[in-house]
Formats: sequence, structure tokens, C-alpha cells
Amino acid sequence: MDDDDEWLPEKLEKQIAKFNERDERTALVYCRSYVMNDEGKIIGMEFESPGKKRPLHEGGVYDKLILFDFVGTCTNPMIRIKCLLNSGGWDETMPARQDWETWLRIARRYEISYVDEGLMIYHAHTGEHLGWNPITQRIGFEMILANNWDYIKGNKYAYGNLLMMIATQYARSGEYWQSIKTELKAISLQPLRIKENTKTLLRPLLLMISPKLFQWLKNIKRKLKGENIN
Repeated sequence: MDDDDEWLPEKLEKQIAKFNERDERTALVYCRSYVMNDEGKIIGMEFESPGKKRPLHEGGVYDKLILFDFVGTCTNPMIRIKCLLNSGGWDETMPARQDWETWLRIARRYEISYVDEGLMIYHAHTGEHLGWNPITQRIGFEMILANNWDYIKGNKYAYGNLLMMIATQYARSGEYWQSIKTELKAISLQPLRIKENTKTLLRPLLLMISPKLFQWLKNIKRKLKGENIN
């Protein structure tokens, strides 16, 4: 399990039941997850916002999973061990994003399913988490890009999406010009994604112009989500 995340009592039972409903081509079963803040309050569901539920996908989902890790952390899924081993196991050379990279390798060979219920609790802590170091995050995204290049090179949407993730980590580590350069390349691949492109490009620009303004806006967003701000 990941850090102090929690499994609810019925999690394993319901994921095993889902495996039993499907054939052996199904390698992984995931679920929805609740989010708890530092005060012990459930503030919503992971990857969801008011009025917008997290999309769940099953079957052959590699083309969807390469765009967004909807499975979540390693606390969430149940995996057939033989399928995990046949897919290469856990890559310990990756400094971050090992979970998403593993789900992608599994999804290339097998099918995935889900239980449409909240069966775990993800603890969202105030402040930086060790696993969210922007440099290791960027390297993790770059390794996912390299490991899936045979598919990504022919999919501008997937390529641009990963470049935006990399650009965000450059901004977080203070490499603003590199962030802008990477974001502009992403925009050239998917110019019609106006909302996403504007949001990612504004981050390094705001940090360059006024870090205090950026932090103020970030705190407002966190407060609206119910997170504790010290």
C-alpha cells in the first residue's frame, strides 16, 4: 500500500468478485477512492470535482490510459500476479510515476476492469509529498514518454498531453523558460486545446512575474477543494 492510504473492509472481496465475473484476459481491477484531508474529513472522490465524475474504463484501455492515469496509486488496483510478471513487473529504476508506467505495460497485453464504488481512502496532505519532487516527477514522465514512444509518436494528442505534464514539472522546479519552451511544443501538437494550453502556460509566466500571486491563487483553489491551508 501507498503511505497511509486505507482500504475499506469490502475492497478485496468486491475486486475478487469482479475478477470472477470476467475471464483471465482481465489483469487488473481498480475502484473509486475517497479523498481525506489532514483534519480527517472526506472532501470528495479522487480525480473528481463537483458535478464531474471520474471516468471509468474497462476492456482494452491502453489508448485511454496513455492520456490519463485513471487507475491511480498502487494502493488502488488488485492485479493478477502472473499478468504483472508477464508485463515486466515493477520498474525500480524509475524515480517517480512507477505506478502509471506499470499500468500502461499491463494494459498493452491485457484487459482492465473496475468496481464502480469507493473502496479506499486517499489521504491528501498539506505541503509537498516526497514522491512529488518536480525533478523526479519530470524524469518519470520522460521515461513514460520514451517507453511508449512507438505509440505516442503517431498520436499528437498523447504526445502533447505528456509534454504538458513535463512542462508543469519544469515550472515547479523553477525552470520557467524550459517549461514555456516545452509547453509551446505541446501547443503546436494540439492547438485547439485552448483551456488546457492556457492553464499550463500561465503557470510558469505567473511564477516568473509574481510567485506571491501564484501562491495566493493556488491557496484559493485548495481552499475551495476543502484542503487545510497553514
